[in-house]
Amino acid sequence: MPFTGKPGIQVQVPTSALKFVQLFCLTDDDLQYISAETNRYAHQYFTENPKDSLPTNSRLRDWKDTSKEELKLFFALVISMGLVVKPKLEDYWSMDEVLETPFFGTVMARNRFELILKFLHAADNTNCKKRGEDGYDPLFRIRELHDRYLTRSQSVYVPERDLSLDEATMLWKGHVSYRVYNPKKPIKFGVKIYEVCESVSGYIVNWQMYTGKTEASQEHGHCYRIVFDLLSDRLRELGYRLYVDRYYSSPKLFEDLYSHKIPATGTVMPNRKGMPQQIKSTKLKRGDVVVYQKGNLQCMKWHDKRDIYVLTNTHACTMQDTGRVDRQRSPIVKPECILRYNEMMGGVDRNDQLSKYYSFARKVMKVWKKQFFHLMNAMLLQGYIMYLKYTDDSPKLSQFDFRLAVVRELITSSHSTELLPQHRQRRSSSKVESLTRMTARHFPAYIPRTESKEHPQRKCVVCQARKIRKESIYWCRDCKVTLCVAPCFGDYHLKIHFSVSTTTTEDSDSN
Repeated sequence: MPFTGKPGIQVQVPTSALKFVQLFCLTDDDLQYISAETNRYAHQYFTENPKDSLPTNSRLRDWKDTSKEELKLFFALVISMGLVVKPKLEDYWSMDEVLETPFFGTVMARNRFELILKFLHAADNTNCKKRGEDGYDPLFRIRELHDRYLTRSQSVYVPERDLSLDEATMLWKGHVSYRVYNPKKPIKFGVKIYEVCESVSGYIVNWQMYTGKTEASQEHGHCYRIVFDLLSDRLRELGYRLYVDRYYSSPKLFEDLYSHKIPATGTVMPNRKGMPQQIKSTKLKRGDVVVYQKGNLQCMKWHDKRDIYVLTNTHACTMQDTGRVDRQRSPIVKPECILRYNEMMGGVDRNDQLSKYYSFARKVMKVWKKQFFHLMNAMLLQGYIMYLKYTDDSPKLSQFDFRLAVVRELITSSHSTELLPQHRQRRSSSKVESLTRMTARHFPAYIPRTESKEHPQRKCVVCQARKIRKESIYWCRDCKVTLCVAPCFGDYHLKIHFSVSTTTTEDSDSN
């Protein structure tokens, strides 16, 4: 069947990493929409919970409306969290010398980041329908952005001829009505996402989040409906070739696909409706093949280490040399349809693998937030795939460096950059500044006098760490910390954990 599609990018080729990503997400319109909905939700929250009624030390009292410019900084940090992985969210602002990453504190204060994350929204809750009501949508809270991302993915790029259809799973162990469980999968609990991807690159052409079975899936089965929903009109009648696994394959499906000029190849269960009855009872030796044909549809059984069943109306079932040899130096041959299936079936798996390398998904309490960040991560990968296909850069950036470039461009493009020094994280004088305090030469000096005090005194950081209230007129000029001359000055510059008190310096040395 001839292929009449016109694959390739349908827009002007971008010139930077961020512009490749903005083909799909993080556009000004998206950020403006998210900021508006986030502010709306914050106002709704404070209507029910006035700030005056909140605890005195609650950070919610500090809420101020966000903007699309500030959200650029917020999402820059979110993407960075996939590049610099730490176990807890607050660790990104940690002042511990082992965990410290100063970048995060210089872009946004931790409290402000957590406030935006708390109120982050992409829909108006007042329009949400409850389950059982007319118009109920399980994906209501991400529906607007979901549809935007899907429309862009379908319009920005026309895929090559070979497509693969499979499912991906977003990890979710919390309660949700459409959560699935599969003990044979690496991710056993989660939300299932059906995807059609370009076989070679892994570009997502279409997807559908599983939200439970519907009445529409009863006529020919759930899998039949999923395939036809994903292969929309824009992919039909053009000669695209589809590859699916045995979960979806059936003679009825392949015949109906072929009527829309979509030939298909896939493994199949021998007990599917419409399969030849005698194929399962046929005994074969290793390397033997038996083929049954109905019109242009071939059903093949090939015995390798076990029986393998394949349906195809795309490729021949004749044996073909793989170019490899076995231990006896004999050429290894396989049916042509299986060779092409193994070559082209991995589009979804490739996309899933690439998306998990630098995923910024974290544990959250709301499933829609997990879905929101999952979609954004997928769109970042869409931008990277387009970058690999159409950039003139030589050499091309790795995915890590591409995401790093996106982070830098988000920050520099934000009009809030003049506010960055105000976000700079303050260092507490009671914290250990750096292990360099133990490797250089240090000398005590008087604390510089001020206009109001001729002999100023400040709290000694070592005494304070030991919960002793004591002031000193001396400090370390290099470390910028106040210290008692003895024994605190020596303890601060000789001990990793200077908060642990010892009787004398000689005792600590002997220990």
